[in-house]
Amino acid sequence: MKAPQVFFIVSLFTSILIMVLNYQSISLYERWEIQNSEYAISHDKVTSDSVVCRDIFEIGKHSPNMSDMIDVGVSVISHRKKERRFLHHHFYDIIGYAQPHMAMTTAEGRGLNGTNVAVNKQWRLQQVGGRLPHLACSLREYSGKDIGTCVGLRAKAGKTTHIMYIGDSRIRQHIEVLLDHMRDLDFIITTYQGQVITVEDFLGQKGSKQWFKYKHNFRVETSSSPRFILDYHWASDIQKRGNAREAEAAGKLPNYHVGAIDLLNTLKDAPEGTLPDLILLNTGAWQLMDIKGNIIDQVDSTAIEVMQVLYPLLNHLSELTTVVWALPDSFKEFMLHDFGSTGKYTQQTNAILEWVLNGQAQLLPPRVLVWDSFLPVSHAALSDCIMFLSKNLDIKKLPAYSIFKPEITWHCTERMHVGFEALFVAAQMTINHICNPFMDEKGYCCST
Repeated sequence: MKAPQVFFIVSLFTSILIMVLNYQSISLYERWEIQNSEYAISHDKVTSDSVVCRDIFEIGKHSPNMSDMIDVGVSVISHRKKERRFLHHHFYDIIGYAQPHMAMTTAEGRGLNGTNVAVNKQWRLQQVGGRLPHLACSLREYSGKDIGTCVGLRAKAGKTTHIMYIGDSRIRQHIEVLLDHMRDLDFIITTYQGQVITVEDFLGQKGSKQWFKYKHNFRVETSSSPRFILDYHWASDIQKRGNAREAEAAGKLPNYHVGAIDLLNTLKDAPEGTLPDLILLNTGAWQLMDIKGNIIDQVDSTAIEVMQVLYPLLNHLSELTTVVWALPDSFKEFMLHDFGSTGKYTQQTNAILEWVLNGQAQLLPPRVLVWDSFLPVSHAALSDCIMFLSKNLDIKKLPAYSIFKPEITWHCTERMHVGFEALFVAAQMTINHICNPFMDEKGYCCST
Protein backbone atom coordinates (compact mmCIF):
# COMPACT_ATOMS: atom_id res chain seq x y z
CA MET A 1 0.00 0.00 0.00
CA LYS A 2 1.38 3.39 -1.00
CA ALA A 3 2.10 6.12 1.57
CA PRO A 4 -0.67 8.48 0.31
CA GLN A 5 -3.20 5.66 0.62
CA VAL A 6 -2.06 4.93 4.17
CA PHE A 7 -2.30 8.62 5.06
CA PHE A 8 -5.81 8.84 3.59
CA ILE A 9 -7.00 5.78 5.52
CA VAL A 10 -5.53 7.07 8.80
CA SER A 11 -7.07 10.52 8.24
CA LEU A 12 -10.47 9.00 7.43
CA PHE A 13 -10.34 6.80 10.54
CA THR A 14 -9.39 9.78 12.70
CA SER A 15 -12.25 11.88 11.28
CA ILE A 16 -14.79 9.12 11.93
CA LEU A 17 -13.40 8.60 15.44
CA ILE A 18 -13.71 12.29 16.26
CA MET A 19 -17.32 12.40 15.00
CA VAL A 20 -18.23 9.34 17.06
CA LEU A 21 -16.54 10.66 20.19
CA ASN A 22 -18.06 14.11 19.69
CA TYR A 23 -21.52 12.54 19.63
CA GLN A 24 -20.70 10.35 22.61
CA SER A 25 -19.37 13.25 24.69
CA ILE A 26 -22.78 14.96 24.61
CA SER A 27 -24.01 12.51 27.22
CA LEU A 28 -21.09 12.85 29.64
CA TYR A 29 -23.16 14.68 32.24
CA GLU A 30 -26.26 12.57 31.61
CA ARG A 31 -24.37 9.44 32.59
CA TRP A 32 -22.83 10.96 35.68
CA GLU A 33 -24.97 13.09 37.97
CA ILE A 34 -22.70 15.43 39.88
CA GLN A 35 -24.06 15.94 43.36
CA ASN A 36 -22.16 19.14 44.13
CA SER A 37 -24.22 22.17 43.06
CA GLU A 38 -21.07 24.31 42.98
CA TYR A 39 -20.11 22.62 39.74
CA ALA A 40 -22.56 24.91 37.98
CA ILE A 41 -20.59 28.04 38.99
CA SER A 42 -19.32 29.73 35.85
CA HIS A 43 -15.65 30.25 35.14
CA ASP A 44 -16.11 34.03 35.28
CA LYS A 45 -17.75 33.94 38.72
CA VAL A 46 -15.04 31.68 40.12
CA THR A 47 -12.37 34.02 38.79
CA SER A 48 -13.96 37.18 40.13
CA ASP A 49 -14.64 35.69 43.56
CA SER A 50 -11.20 34.16 43.95
CA VAL A 51 -8.02 35.76 45.23
CA VAL A 52 -6.02 33.22 43.25
CA CYS A 53 -4.43 34.56 40.07
CA ARG A 54 -5.22 32.33 37.11
CA ASP A 55 -3.44 34.44 34.49
CA ILE A 56 -0.12 32.60 34.54
CA PHE A 57 -1.60 29.09 34.28
CA GLU A 58 -4.71 29.66 32.16
CA ILE A 59 -4.86 31.16 28.68
CA GLY A 60 -7.74 33.61 28.49
CA LYS A 61 -6.84 37.26 28.97
CA HIS A 62 -5.99 39.66 26.15
CA SER A 63 -3.15 42.13 25.91
CA PRO A 64 -2.44 45.06 23.58
CA ASN A 65 0.92 43.42 22.88
CA MET A 66 -0.71 40.38 21.25
CA SER A 67 -0.70 40.08 17.48
CA ASP A 68 -4.04 39.74 15.73
CA MET A 69 -3.46 36.01 15.26
CA ILE A 70 -2.62 35.44 18.91
CA ASP A 71 -5.55 37.57 20.02
CA VAL A 72 -7.93 35.45 17.94
CA GLY A 73 -6.35 32.24 19.25
CA VAL A 74 -6.71 33.39 22.86
CA SER A 75 -10.35 34.31 22.19
CA VAL A 76 -11.13 30.89 20.76
CA ILE A 77 -9.44 29.01 23.60
CA SER A 78 -11.00 31.21 26.27
CA HIS A 79 -14.49 30.87 24.79
CA ARG A 80 -14.30 27.12 24.40
CA LYS A 81 -13.03 26.68 27.95
CA LYS A 82 -15.88 28.76 29.37
CA GLU A 83 -18.38 26.76 27.32
CA ARG A 84 -16.64 23.53 28.36
CA ARG A 85 -16.24 22.54 24.74
CA PHE A 86 -13.61 20.29 23.19
CA LEU A 87 -10.14 21.83 22.85
CA HIS A 88 -8.05 20.26 20.10
CA HIS A 89 -4.26 20.51 20.36
CA HIS A 90 -4.21 22.41 17.05
CA PHE A 91 -5.53 25.48 18.87
CA TYR A 92 -2.35 25.48 20.96
CA ASP A 93 -0.18 24.42 18.03
CA ILE A 94 -1.24 27.48 16.02
CA ILE A 95 -0.33 29.79 18.93
CA GLY A 96 2.86 27.79 19.25
CA TYR A 97 4.11 29.12 15.91
CA ALA A 98 4.42 32.59 17.45
CA GLN A 99 6.38 31.37 20.48
CA PRO A 100 10.13 31.82 20.84
CA HIS A 101 11.84 28.92 19.06
CA MET A 102 15.29 27.46 19.55
CA ALA A 103 15.71 26.10 16.01
CA MET A 104 16.25 28.83 13.44
CA THR A 105 16.91 28.94 9.71
CA THR A 106 20.17 30.35 8.46
CA ALA A 107 22.06 30.41 5.16
CA GLU A 108 22.58 27.01 3.54
CA GLY A 109 25.75 25.43 4.86
CA ARG A 110 26.13 27.94 7.72
CA GLY A 111 24.13 25.95 10.26
CA LEU A 112 24.74 22.78 12.25
CA ASN A 113 26.64 20.07 10.38
CA GLY A 114 26.56 22.14 7.22
CA THR A 115 22.76 22.48 7.18
CA ASN A 116 20.62 25.62 7.15
CA VAL A 117 19.43 25.00 10.75
CA ALA A 118 21.06 26.77 13.69
CA VAL A 119 20.26 27.01 17.42
CA ASN A 120 19.32 30.36 18.94
CA LYS A 121 21.96 31.53 21.40
CA GLN A 122 19.30 32.69 23.88
CA TRP A 123 16.87 30.39 25.69
CA ARG A 124 13.15 30.92 25.17
CA LEU A 125 12.28 33.39 27.93
CA GLN A 126 15.42 35.42 27.27
CA GLN A 127 14.48 35.82 23.62
CA VAL A 128 11.26 37.64 24.50
CA GLY A 129 12.27 39.23 27.79
CA GLY A 130 9.74 37.07 29.62
CA ARG A 131 6.78 38.25 27.54
CA LEU A 132 5.31 35.15 25.91
CA PRO A 133 2.98 36.19 23.08
CA HIS A 134 -0.09 34.34 24.40
CA LEU A 135 0.00 35.70 27.97
CA ALA A 136 -1.40 39.05 29.04
CA CYS A 137 1.51 39.52 31.45
CA SER A 138 5.25 38.98 31.38
CA LEU A 139 7.11 36.33 33.34
CA ARG A 140 9.96 37.32 35.59
CA GLU A 141 12.97 35.04 35.34
CA TYR A 142 13.72 34.17 38.96
CA SER A 143 17.23 33.22 39.97
CA GLY A 144 17.90 30.93 42.91
CA LYS A 145 18.74 34.02 44.97
CA ASP A 146 15.44 35.65 43.93
CA ILE A 147 13.55 32.57 45.09
CA GLY A 148 15.27 32.79 48.47
CA THR A 149 14.22 36.45 48.74
CA CYS A 150 10.66 35.50 47.81
CA VAL A 151 10.53 32.82 50.50
CA GLY A 152 11.68 35.38 53.07
CA LEU A 153 9.07 37.94 52.02
CA ARG A 154 6.32 35.32 52.11
CA ALA A 155 7.41 34.35 55.63
CA LYS A 156 7.22 37.98 56.76
CA ALA A 157 3.65 38.05 55.44
CA GLY A 158 2.82 34.94 57.47
CA LYS A 159 2.92 32.63 54.41
CA THR A 160 4.71 29.32 54.07
CA THR A 161 6.25 28.28 50.74
CA HIS A 162 5.33 24.68 50.06
CA ILE A 163 4.68 23.29 46.58
CA MET A 164 3.50 19.71 46.03
CA TYR A 165 3.72 17.91 42.68
CA ILE A 166 1.58 14.82 42.12
CA GLY A 167 1.71 12.71 38.96
CA ASP A 168 4.13 10.98 36.63
CA SER A 169 7.54 11.84 35.22
CA ARG A 170 6.12 14.58 33.01
CA ILE A 171 5.41 16.69 36.12
CA ARG A 172 8.39 15.41 38.11
CA GLN A 173 10.79 16.79 35.54
CA HIS A 174 9.52 20.29 36.32
CA ILE A 175 11.18 19.87 39.73
CA GLU A 176 14.41 18.59 38.25
CA VAL A 177 14.79 21.70 36.11
CA LEU A 178 13.90 23.90 39.09
CA LEU A 179 16.38 22.17 41.42
CA ASP A 180 19.20 22.75 38.97
CA HIS A 181 18.23 26.41 38.79
CA MET A 182 18.07 26.99 42.56
CA ARG A 183 21.42 25.44 43.51
CA ASP A 184 22.31 28.72 45.27
CA LEU A 185 19.85 27.79 48.01
CA ASP A 186 21.00 25.45 50.75
CA PHE A 187 18.57 22.55 50.35
CA ILE A 188 18.51 18.82 50.98
CA ILE A 189 16.73 16.03 49.10
CA THR A 190 15.20 13.17 51.09
CA THR A 191 13.87 10.03 49.39
CA TYR A 192 10.77 8.12 50.51
CA GLN A 193 13.18 5.71 52.23
CA GLY A 194 14.56 8.54 54.34
CA GLN A 195 17.89 8.66 52.51
CA VAL A 196 19.43 12.11 52.06
CA ILE A 197 21.06 12.53 48.64
CA THR A 198 22.95 15.30 46.92
CA VAL A 199 21.56 17.28 44.01
CA GLU A 200 24.45 16.00 41.90
CA ASP A 201 23.42 12.38 42.50
CA PHE A 202 19.75 13.20 42.07
CA LEU A 203 20.16 14.96 38.73
CA GLY A 204 23.10 12.92 37.48
CA GLN A 205 23.67 9.38 36.23
CA LYS A 206 23.08 7.88 39.66
CA GLY A 207 19.60 9.36 39.82
CA SER A 208 18.81 8.24 36.28
CA LYS A 209 19.86 4.65 36.94
CA GLN A 210 18.09 4.44 40.30
CA TRP A 211 15.17 6.73 39.52
CA PHE A 212 12.61 4.54 41.30
CA LYS A 213 14.64 4.62 44.50
CA TYR A 214 15.51 8.32 44.31
CA LYS A 215 12.73 9.96 42.31
CA HIS A 216 9.60 7.94 43.01
CA ASN A 217 8.66 9.99 46.08
CA PHE A 218 10.88 12.64 47.62
CA ARG A 219 11.01 15.95 49.48
CA VAL A 220 13.24 18.94 48.84
CA GLU A 221 13.59 21.54 51.59
CA THR A 222 15.93 24.33 52.51
CA SER A 223 17.91 23.61 55.64
CA SER A 224 17.56 27.10 57.10
CA SER A 225 14.50 29.11 58.10
CA PRO A 226 12.24 30.18 56.48
CA ARG A 227 11.79 26.86 54.75
CA PHE A 228 11.03 26.29 51.10
CA ILE A 229 9.54 22.83 50.53
CA LEU A 230 9.00 20.91 47.29
CA ASP A 231 7.22 17.55 47.62
CA TYR A 232 6.82 14.97 44.86
CA HIS A 233 4.43 12.03 44.94
CA TRP A 234 4.55 9.51 42.10
CA ALA A 235 1.00 8.75 40.93
CA SER A 236 0.89 7.32 37.42
CA ASP A 237 -2.77 6.41 37.97
CA ILE A 238 -3.80 9.28 40.18
CA GLN A 239 -7.24 7.84 40.98
CA LYS A 240 -5.80 4.70 42.62
CA ARG A 241 -4.46 3.96 46.08
CA GLY A 242 -0.96 2.95 47.13
CA ASN A 243 2.51 4.45 47.29
CA ALA A 244 6.15 3.49 47.07
CA ARG A 245 6.52 2.59 50.76
CA GLU A 246 3.57 0.18 50.65
CA ALA A 247 4.90 -1.40 47.48
CA GLU A 248 8.31 -1.84 49.07
CA ALA A 249 6.83 -3.31 52.25
CA ALA A 250 4.86 -5.80 50.18
CA GLY A 251 7.92 -6.72 48.13
CA LYS A 252 6.28 -5.44 44.95
CA LEU A 253 8.92 -3.00 43.77
CA PRO A 254 8.88 -1.52 41.28
CA ASN A 255 5.14 -0.82 41.30
CA TYR A 256 4.59 1.90 38.73
CA HIS A 257 0.78 1.86 38.79
CA VAL A 258 0.03 3.60 42.07
CA GLY A 259 -2.17 6.59 42.79
CA ALA A 260 -2.69 9.54 45.08
CA ILE A 261 -6.04 8.84 46.76
CA ASP A 262 -4.47 8.08 50.13
CA LEU A 263 -2.36 11.22 49.93
CA LEU A 264 -5.28 13.42 48.86
CA ASN A 265 -7.39 12.12 51.75
CA THR A 266 -4.54 12.93 54.13
CA LEU A 267 -4.28 16.44 52.72
CA LYS A 268 -8.04 16.90 52.95
CA ASP A 269 -7.92 16.21 56.68
CA ALA A 270 -4.62 18.01 57.34
CA PRO A 271 -4.50 20.48 60.26
CA GLU A 272 -4.81 24.13 59.37
CA GLY A 273 -1.54 25.66 58.23
CA THR A 274 0.02 22.38 57.11
CA LEU A 275 -1.39 22.20 53.59
CA PRO A 276 0.87 22.96 50.61
CA ASP A 277 0.40 26.46 49.22
CA LEU A 278 0.18 25.03 45.71
CA ILE A 279 -0.72 21.52 44.54
CA LEU A 280 0.16 20.63 40.93
CA LEU A 281 -1.31 17.47 39.41
CA ASN A 282 -0.92 15.76 36.07
CA THR A 283 -2.34 12.56 34.66
CA GLY A 284 -3.45 10.90 31.44
CA ALA A 285 -0.58 9.06 29.77
CA TRP A 286 -0.40 6.06 32.12
CA GLN A 287 -4.17 5.82 32.43
CA LEU A 288 -4.31 5.02 28.72
CA MET A 289 -2.28 1.85 29.32
CA ASP A 290 -5.35 0.32 30.99
CA ILE A 291 -6.75 -0.76 27.63
CA LYS A 292 -10.49 -1.28 27.27
CA GLY A 293 -12.44 -3.21 24.67
CA ASN A 294 -13.11 -0.18 22.52
CA ILE A 295 -12.16 3.48 22.43
CA ILE A 296 -15.52 4.74 23.70
CA ASP A 297 -15.17 2.59 26.83
CA GLN A 298 -11.61 3.87 27.17
CA VAL A 299 -12.74 7.49 27.20
CA ASP A 300 -15.64 6.80 29.53
CA SER A 301 -13.58 4.89 32.09
CA THR A 302 -10.57 7.16 31.97
CA ALA A 303 -12.59 10.37 32.14
CA ILE A 304 -15.83 9.73 34.00
CA GLU A 305 -14.78 6.95 36.38
CA VAL A 306 -11.53 8.69 37.27
CA MET A 307 -13.24 12.00 37.99
CA GLN A 308 -15.96 10.33 40.04
CA VAL A 309 -13.19 9.36 42.45
CA LEU A 310 -11.24 12.61 42.28
CA TYR A 311 -14.02 15.21 42.18
CA PRO A 312 -14.99 15.33 45.90
CA LEU A 313 -11.35 15.36 47.01
CA LEU A 314 -10.22 18.05 44.57
CA ASN A 315 -13.34 20.11 45.25
CA HIS A 316 -12.63 20.13 48.98
CA LEU A 317 -8.90 20.80 48.57
CA SER A 318 -9.49 23.65 46.13
CA GLU A 319 -11.48 25.42 48.84
CA LEU A 320 -8.46 25.24 51.14
CA THR A 321 -5.50 25.88 48.83
CA THR A 322 -4.59 26.40 45.17
CA VAL A 323 -4.97 23.26 43.06
CA VAL A 324 -3.69 23.21 39.47
CA TRP A 325 -4.52 20.48 36.93
CA ALA A 326 -1.72 20.44 34.33
CA LEU A 327 -2.77 19.47 30.83
CA PRO A 328 -0.10 17.27 29.22
CA ASP A 329 1.92 18.35 26.23
CA SER A 330 1.39 16.36 23.04
CA PHE A 331 3.04 13.05 22.27
CA LYS A 332 5.66 13.13 19.53
CA GLU A 333 3.69 11.07 17.07
CA PHE A 334 6.48 11.16 14.49
CA MET A 335 8.43 8.80 16.77
CA LEU A 336 8.12 5.02 16.63
CA HIS A 337 4.96 3.65 18.22
CA ASP A 338 3.60 0.17 18.85
CA PHE A 339 0.17 -0.01 17.24
CA GLY A 340 -0.01 -3.80 17.54
CA SER A 341 -3.03 -5.37 19.23
CA THR A 342 -0.91 -6.42 22.21
CA GLY A 343 1.16 -3.24 22.46
CA LYS A 344 0.86 -1.56 25.84
CA TYR A 345 1.11 1.88 24.21
CA THR A 346 -1.57 1.21 21.60
CA GLN A 347 -3.92 3.90 22.88
CA GLN A 348 -1.28 6.45 23.83
CA THR A 349 -2.07 8.74 20.92
CA ASN A 350 -2.83 12.45 20.89
CA ALA A 351 -6.37 11.90 19.60
CA ILE A 352 -7.33 9.63 22.50
CA LEU A 353 -5.34 11.60 25.07
CA GLU A 354 -7.15 14.78 24.07
CA TRP A 355 -10.58 13.21 24.44
CA VAL A 356 -9.71 11.76 27.83
CA LEU A 357 -8.15 14.97 29.15
CA ASN A 358 -10.98 17.13 27.77
CA GLY A 359 -13.46 14.87 29.52
CA GLN A 360 -11.54 15.06 32.78
CA ALA A 361 -11.10 18.84 32.57
CA GLN A 362 -14.83 19.32 31.93
CA LEU A 363 -15.59 17.37 35.09
CA LEU A 364 -13.15 19.20 37.36
CA PRO A 365 -14.42 21.34 40.25
CA PRO A 366 -14.66 25.00 39.20
CA ARG A 367 -12.01 26.27 41.60
CA VAL A 368 -9.33 23.98 40.18
CA LEU A 369 -7.09 25.85 37.74
CA VAL A 370 -6.53 24.12 34.40
CA TRP A 371 -2.93 24.74 33.32
CA ASP A 372 -2.81 25.15 29.55
CA SER A 373 -0.49 28.16 29.22
CA PHE A 374 2.58 25.93 28.78
CA LEU A 375 1.09 24.01 25.83
CA PRO A 376 2.02 26.56 23.14
CA VAL A 377 5.61 26.50 24.42
CA SER A 378 5.71 22.70 24.30
CA HIS A 379 4.37 22.80 20.74
CA ALA A 380 7.15 25.21 19.81
CA ALA A 381 9.67 22.79 21.33
CA LEU A 382 8.11 19.94 19.35
CA SER A 383 8.45 21.86 16.09
CA ASP A 384 12.10 22.56 16.96
CA CYS A 385 12.63 18.82 17.28
CA ILE A 386 10.99 18.22 13.91
CA MET A 387 13.36 20.74 12.30
CA PHE A 388 16.41 19.14 13.92
CA LEU A 389 15.36 15.62 12.94
CA SER A 390 14.37 16.60 9.41
CA LYS A 391 18.01 17.53 8.82
CA ASN A 392 19.23 14.27 10.39
CA LEU A 393 21.12 16.20 13.03
CA ASP A 394 22.79 14.23 15.80
CA ILE A 395 20.85 15.32 18.90
CA LYS A 396 23.84 14.41 21.07
CA LYS A 397 25.81 17.21 19.42
CA LEU A 398 23.25 19.95 20.08
CA PRO A 399 23.93 22.55 22.80
CA ALA A 400 23.18 21.37 26.33
CA TYR A 401 21.02 23.22 28.83
CA SER A 402 22.98 23.61 32.07
CA ILE A 403 24.32 20.26 33.28
CA PHE A 404 21.83 18.17 31.33
CA LYS A 405 22.84 16.05 28.38
CA PRO A 406 21.61 17.17 24.94
CA GLU A 407 19.28 14.14 24.80
CA ILE A 408 17.45 15.44 27.90
CA THR A 409 17.89 19.10 27.02
CA TRP A 410 15.81 18.57 23.87
CA HIS A 411 14.04 15.18 24.36
CA CYS A 412 13.62 14.89 20.59
CA THR A 413 14.16 11.15 20.31
CA GLU A 414 11.39 9.77 22.56
CA ARG A 415 7.62 10.27 22.53
CA MET A 416 6.64 11.22 26.04
CA HIS A 417 8.60 14.19 27.38
CA VAL A 418 9.31 17.78 26.47
CA GLY A 419 12.90 18.99 26.66
CA PHE A 420 14.36 20.49 29.84
CA GLU A 421 15.19 23.74 28.05
CA ALA A 422 11.45 24.24 27.47
CA LEU A 423 10.46 22.95 30.92
CA PHE A 424 12.42 25.85 32.39
CA VAL A 425 9.53 28.05 31.18
CA ALA A 426 7.03 25.86 33.05
CA ALA A 427 9.15 26.00 36.21
CA GLN A 428 9.30 29.80 35.97
CA MET A 429 5.51 29.94 35.55
CA THR A 430 5.15 28.08 38.84
CA ILE A 431 7.60 30.32 40.68
CA ASN A 432 5.99 33.46 39.23
CA HIS A 433 2.64 32.29 40.57
CA ILE A 434 4.09 31.81 44.06
CA CYS A 435 6.39 34.82 44.22
CA ASN A 436 5.03 37.68 42.10
CA PRO A 437 2.42 38.84 44.65
CA PHE A 438 5.27 39.37 47.13
CA MET A 439 8.15 40.42 44.88
CA ASP A 440 6.23 42.87 42.72
CA GLU A 441 5.57 46.22 44.39
CA LYS A 442 2.20 46.50 42.62
CA GLY A 443 1.12 43.22 44.21
CA TYR A 444 0.05 41.65 40.96
CA CYS A 445 0.31 37.93 40.27
CA CYS A 446 2.00 38.80 36.98
CA SER A 447 4.89 41.22 36.99
CA THR A 448 3.34 43.54 34.38
